[in-house]
Order: sequence, then C-alpha cells, then structure tokens
Amino acid sequence: MEEMRIAILQAPAGAGLEGALKSSNLLARIEPGLVLLPENWLSNKPVSLEDYAAAAERLALEAAAPVAAGAQYVVEASGRRVSLGVAALPGSGVFRTCEKVYPSKAVGERGFIESGRLYKPLSISGWNVSCIVCVDVFYPEIARIHALAGARLLLNPAKITVDRIPLWRSALLARAAENIVYTAGSIPARGSYRDGRSVEGGGAVYSPDGKPLLEVGGQPGPHLAVLEPERLEAAATRWAFREDMEAMRRVYAVMLDSMEYPSKI
Repeated sequence: MEEMRIAILQAPAGAGLEGALKSSNLLARIEPGLVLLPENWLSNKPVSLEDYAAAAERLALEAAAPVAAGAQYVVEASGRRVSLGVAALPGSGVFRTCEKVYPSKAVGERGFIESGRLYKPLSISGWNVSCIVCVDVFYPEIARIHALAGARLLLNPAKITVDRIPLWRSALLARAAENIVYTAGSIPARGSYRDGRSVEGGGAVYSPDGKPLLEVGGQPGPHLAVLEPERLEAAATRWAFREDMEAMRRVYAVMLDSMEYPSKI
C-alpha cells in the first residue's frame, strides 16, 4: 500500500454538476488518488440513481482521478428512497459504496428516506475504503464493522451545521483512533437547513494515531492531505485496539454477514 493523496472538495449544497466542475481543473493539477465530495452537493432534493451516477462519472473524468461522490438522496427504479454514496473509478465504472443506515431524526429524514444497507470496503488506489454517511459517524458500531471488514480509510460525506462542527470533528477523530484507520470528512462550503441553521464547510482528515492532518473552513477547495500507510502500522504496533476488536468479531458477526459487495451501477 502506497501513500494516498486525498482531496477534500466542499462543493456547496445543491451546487449541481456545473458547480462542482468549477474546481475540476484544480483537482487535475494536484493529482489526487481520491476526491471526496460532501452530502447533497448535487441537489437538495432526491434525484434519479442514473443522474447521480452520471454526474459522479463526469467528475472523475474531469478530475482524472477516482471520485467518492459524497452522498445524495436518490430514488431508485423500484421507488426506494435512500441517501446513497457512490464512487466513480475511471475506466472501471461507478459503484455503490454506502447508504445512510440511520436517517437523521433532527432534520426529518426519517419521514422521506429509508434506512440503508452496509457495503463492504472498495479498493481505491490500493487502499480499502469505506463510506459512512453524515450522522452515521456518531454510531461507533458502524465504523467498527467497516474496520473489521478491512477498511483502512473511512470517508464521511456530511452536511453538518456550523454550530456542530466541533462535535462532528471529535467523532471523526475518535473513529480514527479507536479503529486505527484514517478518517476524512467533507461538508458543503455553503448551505442551510429549513430551521435556518447554516452550513459553512469545516471538512477534516484525521490519522490513525489520533492527530489532525487537515481541518478547513468554508473554502470549497480542493484541500489536500497525504495519508501514509506507515502511520497505520505504527498505531497498530503501539495500541491493541485492533487486536481486541478482532477478538470480539463474533459480537459483530450478524452485521458483518449482512454487508453487501459494492455493486456496479
């Protein structure tokens, strides 16, 4: 496993494809191994799965890099509504990577989207990468399941209000250390909720030894962080978290067995 150059792109909420493409020329210059977008950058309303996948594929083409296209409310052909994350891998296609397991009660998501499924990690640029959507990062067992399944980088596309950024960052940092993984989160540079609360970026990247690699404000970016595999090895040598976690694998057996493979769209 070689180092991973991850670019955090904080496209504004509902910016659409053209809005996200404004930064694509900058992405090509920094040559990332992965680009991470936030939640609902494409639209604040549900879109078709086909439109979401096409937008992700176009971004990957323009960036000349794999794109974890955040998460988006989608309506599938069956009528199922869910918050879905996909990854577009140039030359390979677009894959489902995550669904929001616990829709937010605070913003009323439980009234219009379903509880989602868990997906196994996807290999991106030589790394096993998993995705956890927004508030799911506050459920430690979800991150633990992904780590047990082999993930070494957990992505968290989110739409967190500015007053909750400290809380969100503390959760993202804790998930990194307790699972000995890297975590990375992206938040729209601009946005709001119906109750008037403001979204103003605040994305971050944390190392497996519990240290911040990147904490940004409200600029769309891209913001670059370099992930070194040696830090994973060093943390695993120093701390027994992963060893003890493996010893408890049977406790998580049902959830592990329920995970689906990332399916091509």
